[in-house]
Amino acid sequence: MNIYIDPHCSKCLSLLKLLKLNQIAFNQINYQENSMTIQQLEQLWDKLDEPQNIARFDTAGLDKDAILSKLSEDISLLQRPIIELDEKAIIARPTEKCIEFLGI
Repeated sequence: MNIYIDPHCSKCLSLLKLLKLNQIAFNQINYQENSMTIQQLEQLWDKLDEPQNIARFDTAGLDKDAILSKLSEDISLLQRPIIELDEKAIIARPTEKCIEFLGI
């Protein structure tokens, strides 16, 4: 399981605390330090039920390519935290979505 986080985000820190408390193994990815390619962003997009929510900006009128291009130019616009598990991913906001997704 991969967790995409910004280490300065309170929601990300809450999620990490919850996962550690429940002894759930995960791979932590700081996307601020390790920039993501358009291909990596597209893989996440394809795993989300509501992929347009991947961005922290108004996506109305924008297609997938435009959204991913803007994210690759400024990764700080990526919504967070994101949990990726096998072929599914969710934006774990609020943290309760993680509880439901992982069944904890």
